[in-house]
Amino acid sequence: MSIVYDYLKKIHDQKEPKKVIPVAPSVKKSVGTPFWVKALGAGILGCLLLVVGLHFFLFQNEKNVIKPSPVLQKLPVAPAGTPDLSFLLEGIIYNPSKPFAIFDGKMYEKGGRVGDYEVVEITPDTVMLKNLKDNTTHTARL
Repeated sequence: MSIVYDYLKKIHDQKEPKKVIPVAPSVKKSVGTPFWVKALGAGILGCLLLVVGLHFFLFQNEKNVIKPSPVLQKLPVAPAGTPDLSFLLEGIIYNPSKPFAIFDGKMYEKGGRVGDYEVVEITPDTVMLKNLKDNTTHTARL
């Protein structure tokens, strides 16, 4: 009986075309990031670091000079009739585009007010102050 069954099955298969059932394509498992993506990322990061390094180390035209006062000194005494200056010049941080003077632990730039005085000019060794009450100028030296 199995011979007859096999024969009938063979004839039946010849009459009807087989139906093909679509099968989902096999999905590859991601092994990791491709080498070229890693190399590209490393190249971009390297270029970025190079540009930042060049900016900070080669293209800095201005030099910062920090000069602490060897001995803290009082500013010169103003002429009679004006109040005595009661603050100390402790140091100068000199950068040609933005210098700072340090009086009593506070930083002042050009145009800043120290008590009744305005900072007029800051050089690597001196700070010129103008009394806002009588417009006299005083120079503080390191």
